[in-house]
Amino acid sequence: MEAMLNKGIRILISDCVSDPLEAWKAYYDHQRVEEGFYCFKQTVSGNRFRVSTDDTLRGKTFLTFLSCVIGLMFRRRADCAKIKGIDLPYDSETKLLAALNC
Repeated sequence: MEAMLNKGIRILISDCVSDPLEAWKAYYDHQRVEEGFYCFKQTVSGNRFRVSTDDTLRGKTFLTFLSCVIGLMFRRRADCAKIKGIDLPYDSETKLLAALNC
């Protein structure tokens, strides 16, 4: 019964941000970044590092991070283009890249 009474309530506590709206926006932005990295890690098979040495582990970690960043930048630019009214065939990143390569 108590779970039903608290359903839908979010409490954010911060020692740095006093404005509740600003704290919520920062939390929401952080969540979007985390979700984006999770999705792109899935896309580039970054969840399982099958490597044989420490050097290859560092290299694969760096390349996974780099591909996630580039993918997020690409998605952000596609979203900005949509906001500006540019018509993009944005069903997926693969289709969009194929359309841009024509």
